[in-house]
Amino acid sequence: MKKKVNEEKNVFIDRIINWLESKLERILKIKWIYYILLILIILAVNYINLKNNPNFLTNKNALNYFIIGCSISTVIAILLLFLNNKLRNKSIPFRFLIIGLILGTGYAFASPMFTQSDESFHFIRAYQIANGHLISPKDDFGNSYDSFPKSIYETLWDDDDIYPEFKNYEDSYKESKIKLEKNRTVVKDVRASNYIFLNYFSHAIGIKIGAVFNLSPYLIGLLGRLTNMIICLLLIYFSLKILPIGKKTMSVFLLAPSVLAYIASLSADGLIIAMSFLMISIIIKFMHDKTQFTWKWYVALLIIIAFVSTCKTTYLPMIGIVLFIPYQCFKSKKNKWISTLSLIILGVIFSISWINVGSVVISTSKYSGMYEYVRFLEIFINTLSKDFLSYIENIFAGNYLYQCQVNPYQIVPISYLILTVLSFLSEESDLNVRTIEKIFVSCIILVIVVLISYALYMGNTDVTSNFINGIQGRYFAPIVLFIPFFIKNSKFKINDEILYDISIILNFALLVNMVEVFVI
Repeated sequence: MKKKVNEEKNVFIDRIINWLESKLERILKIKWIYYILLILIILAVNYINLKNNPNFLTNKNALNYFIIGCSISTVIAILLLFLNNKLRNKSIPFRFLIIGLILGTGYAFASPMFTQSDESFHFIRAYQIANGHLISPKDDFGNSYDSFPKSIYETLWDDDDIYPEFKNYEDSYKESKIKLEKNRTVVKDVRASNYIFLNYFSHAIGIKIGAVFNLSPYLIGLLGRLTNMIICLLLIYFSLKILPIGKKTMSVFLLAPSVLAYIASLSADGLIIAMSFLMISIIIKFMHDKTQFTWKWYVALLIIIAFVSTCKTTYLPMIGIVLFIPYQCFKSKKNKWISTLSLIILGVIFSISWINVGSVVISTSKYSGMYEYVRFLEIFINTLSKDFLSYIENIFAGNYLYQCQVNPYQIVPISYLILTVLSFLSEESDLNVRTIEKIFVSCIILVIVVLISYALYMGNTDVTSNFINGIQGRYFAPIVLFIPFFIKNSKFKINDEILYDISIILNFALLVNMVEVFVI
């Protein structure tokens, strides 16, 4: 009898254990548990960092700003994770646009106005363009200048900081109260005058609207951020729709924190990335579909090439990929060469014309003769060997953001790099890119890297330095857009939804990091 009771007791215990195991197994399969845990860890780590900051104790409102900022960021993250689940059957371009708009708006508001790298100088140039001054007047010494409302400078340089980018949320509140007062003007230099007006048409729209309604310089700048973000994301959206292959990888990369942070600012980099991607997408479309290359497409490419070739001279080699448009897209081989070569030649003419009109300084000799190039090569190799990983990290999310104020844990950029690589490895492509074309693209990438390095070597590096100063990972973002040329079919599979979920979490980590930095 006793034995029977024990057996029944053991059976009952086994049933309880099996029931608990099944429930635990089901619970562990719920991805939301891991997402919530990650969100809580990110919030806790940033709170501990803030609490250990000695400046935290002297700022009475810092904790309130932190709670409000983190609460909004958390709501954005959870909303996006929920939306991503609901949008899993929607097209990649549409999912990108929704996620990009919400995250981009978060970046536009999370950082105080003018805190992005060199954003104050870009604002002045964009404001100048919004007023119809496409080319800056110059004084007798060749320095660019113009007349601006004095309140702009009172907003930008509101205290004794060396850089106008050094602000917090309290500064933002005070600055937003400064009135524009268009009649109270001052003549000042225009540091970004060498940037062509095309760079700022997306910013100028918002800035012009703000100026018409006589908003404060702070709010005018915020409107410029938002219109730039919307136009850049729309351009990327249409590029993804055009792109026949690699949509997943490119959408994941273009949702990287560094890319979104610059798109949602007054920096010129966002529009350069968007227009470069549009050009690459169109070329790959013709390589893939082999449809007729009409005059409409010629004019469209010519406009895009005008942007790419003039916005930054170092990206000029990118236009060489128009040679990849197949013969089948033209009536004859003669038409192919006339069309493609004329586009390249016009791109070079556009670039040279703006160099002369905008007084863009290409280089100033540091050494005499061949030694200059030998010295550059030596410093170039030194710099890459020392900081190569840092540059790669900063393409995705590194420590160059916001005048190096925002410095996320290394796991964020490295995780985003891995995320992009995993996405690339899971892609499939029916585009036959010849080996010679891959070599050609690789040469373009190398030339752009060298040109960027040489420009900063000449203009930003002291003769006594053994390293090139001023190279930032974001400068190399446009060359990542060449990824579709290297995609191969892979048996490796990964759920698209998971890729976007991780992207959202990593962006959330950077947003909370920004809140921590800018509350004090």
